[in-house]
Amino acid sequence: MLPHEHTTGTALIYQQLTELQQQFYSIWLSEMLFTWRWWVSVLLTIVPWLLWLRYRNPESKHRLLLAGFFSMIAALTLDTIGSIIGLWFYDYKALPLFPHYIPADFSIIPVAIMFMIQYNPSLNPHLKGLVFALLFSFIGEEILRWMALYELLLWRQYYSLPLYYTIFVGSHYFTTLDGFKPLKDT
Repeated sequence: MLPHEHTTGTALIYQQLTELQQQFYSIWLSEMLFTWRWWVSVLLTIVPWLLWLRYRNPESKHRLLLAGFFSMIAALTLDTIGSIIGLWFYDYKALPLFPHYIPADFSIIPVAIMFMIQYNPSLNPHLKGLVFALLFSFIGEEILRWMALYELLLWRQYYSLPLYYTIFVGSHYFTTLDGFKPLKDT
């Protein structure tokens, strides 16, 4: 039992969640850690940032990082909600502590958005947002499903289109705030 002998429904559910998390951690240690899928997740977390460090436009790094940070928060929030309410789940996570997929939320999505904003900055952001949404909804998610890293439960890929589009357009907005120099082609 938890401290103070709580018997509320919330305390009991918390205790069950803690036990389930411990079971999941044991499974992660014995069945997921150091598998090829785990290594793919680790690489998908690190490599995009190495590419960004190499190919970013140094003059625009602060505004791009602001856009990347917004996209991280948005992706993390939506991904956590979707995972917790049972719309999808992830296998072979880099870390077992979170319901979301760290490589997508903290690396792939923000770095892809920063690169798309950086290159050809005069191109219509709504068009870029649509391209981003199509690529991530129908190619990115499908690759994760094919590799057995991502499983749809009560979700369809086309539901993701407006979410990815909104994340991109919202991220782009932060690059247009006053106080930044205009973006230049690289």
